[in-house]
Amino acid sequence: MKWISLADVSCGMPFQIYADMDRDGGGWTLILANTANLWSYDQAQSINSVSAPSDPTDLTELGGKYSILSYADYIKKSATGFQYRMEASSYDAAGGIWTANQPYSFVSTSSTNTDITLDSQFGSWSYSDSGLEERMPYLVNSPQALLTTSYLASVSWWGTLIQADSWDVGPGPWIELIDARPAILWYWVR
Repeated sequence: MKWISLADVSCGMPFQIYADMDRDGGGWTLILANTANLWSYDQAQSINSVSAPSDPTDLTELGGKYSILSYADYIKKSATGFQYRMEASSYDAAGGIWTANQPYSFVSTSSTNTDITLDSQFGSWSYSDSGLEERMPYLVNSPQALLTTSYLASVSWWGTLIQADSWDVGPGPWIELIDARPAILWYWVR
């Protein structure tokens, strides 16, 4: 864990983050870790933000919910060309590393953020309506999905990192034939 201070976050007061300085070239900040369902729209943007998980594989002390999504735009290295990483169930599984080629926001509510490049794929999934779709995750205030890659989140909400629903006992529907019900999901920025 590391302490950082950003002028535009918490009035410049230091806050704790979990940083992965080893995998995939290092420099990754955990912006979301999820083992739970029934999130609110506000929680999707920030919950347990003052204390990062000491072990991102065990969110018991945080009630299964950790998000500093609302800080991510200030943490990313640049407006464009920043990378994000998503993985499910275990590190380097059912996800990948992407580069955003436009100045997209982590708290965007637009499903049109599709100018992304898949740099490294974890697992043998393909973009589809029943899994990850080819867009940066975006916030949607639907009865099911809150943070998703799904174009039609109220109809087919696979590729969801945070759900408002109690569809199942985990974070949400992920990749149907690869890891439909992951026990945990992680979302990182660099």
